[in-house]
Amino acid sequence: MVKPWATSRAVAQPLNENLPAEKEKSPYYHPDEFYPVETGRILNKRYQIAAKVRHGASSIVWLARDLHRWAWLEEHYKNRQHEGWQYVRKAVGFFTVKGALGKHLCVIVEPLREPLSVYWGRFRAEWVIPVELLKRQLQMILKGLSYLHDECHVIYCDLKLDNIMVKVEDAAVLARAAHHEYENPMPQKSARGRIIYQAWDHLGDLDKRTAVLQIIDFDYAASGDVPQSGTIQIEPYRFPEARPEAGYSYSADIWSLGVMILDLLGGEKLFPLSCLRKNGDDGQPHLAHITALLGFPACSWQQDRNGIQGRRYSENLRDLGAVRSGFSFEITVQHIMGEEKRKFIGFERNMSV
Repeated sequence: MVKPWATSRAVAQPLNENLPAEKEKSPYYHPDEFYPVETGRILNKRYQIAAKVRHGASSIVWLARDLHRWAWLEEHYKNRQHEGWQYVRKAVGFFTVKGALGKHLCVIVEPLREPLSVYWGRFRAEWVIPVELLKRQLQMILKGLSYLHDECHVIYCDLKLDNIMVKVEDAAVLARAAHHEYENPMPQKSARGRIIYQAWDHLGDLDKRTAVLQIIDFDYAASGDVPQSGTIQIEPYRFPEARPEAGYSYSADIWSLGVMILDLLGGEKLFPLSCLRKNGDDGQPHLAHITALLGFPACSWQQDRNGIQGRRYSENLRDLGAVRSGFSFEITVQHIMGEEKRKFIGFERNMSV
């Protein structure tokens, strides 16, 4: 058993008490709905909180020292029955703690390094991820989606850079980070009887540039065994059929992946919000941009839309005046050339139809 650390004597820089920080910035944040975690505290007689890592819509992620075993458990997690299993983050345990409004569920997961959005920022000098590296990472994501779709019958519904995490390349990275936070804590403040901690920016420089990825956060996942409809995904990655609520399935995830790849290779958003929210938020510019890239959908696809909604949907498809000038695969993909570019554009078209 690992000995718990004593309370750190290091003094954290104060956050401005008059300005909202972290979860406080969300209009949906209610403090009592979150357990008041503090660094140094031991939960479930086993997990000593080391640092705040990140926060989401309904949970906060903390790094904790496992006092029963502080070790890298990679071999424990491997399962060779499906090659995509290792590219999906899975819970390794659960426990509950009692809060002001009842019990809070704590999920134990393998620590990860950073979201792909942060990893992408490491290439800011070139502004794009190298093509060969992107190919390797694309294979990981596709295998992870294959596991979710084929084995679990789950539609992920929220694929984006922030929901794909880079695995920690070595246990020493976590140990260094925990010690650094112990000796140099991130800024914090007291608010409403609890401590608000600033989350880590990152875990430092990568020891290895080639990163292994995992898909995380299944808050919006849906069953693929029953019909699904409604608006899903963030707007730039939104599956076109999800806009008129005509139903969606596993292909919604593949669509989001295709858009995300173009963002990475192009160095800028394929569908930036600045060109998607003209003339009100009715989906018109987004659908027009999709039509400019792929052409008009099959007649059978359009015939599924009827009534006022169907007519409006058809009009949005044809309003090419909403499309920014020079918008095409050929112009968007600027960082690969020749035969490689031709093959990539063909690959993207196959993913999108």
